[in-house]
Amino acid sequence: MMRSQDFYDRVQILEFLLQLMTLDWATKDASNNQLMEELQKQDREYLETIIKQNNKIIEYLSNGSD
Repeated sequence: MMRSQDFYDRVQILEFLLQLMTLDWATKDASNNQLMEELQKQDREYLETIIKQNNKIIEYLSNGSD
C-alpha cells in the first residue's frame, strides 16, 4: 500500500507536468494569434490596394466614354 506522502508527491509531480504543458499550449496559442493578426493586416492591405485599383479603372472608363 502506498503511503500518503508518496501519493501527494506523485500528484505534485503530475501537477507540475500539467502546468508545463499548459504553458507550452499558451505559448503556441499566442504565436498563432500573432500570425492570424499579421495575416488579417495583410488581407486589409491587399483589399485596400484592389479597391484603389478598381476605382482608378472605373475613373478611367468613365472619363474615356465622355
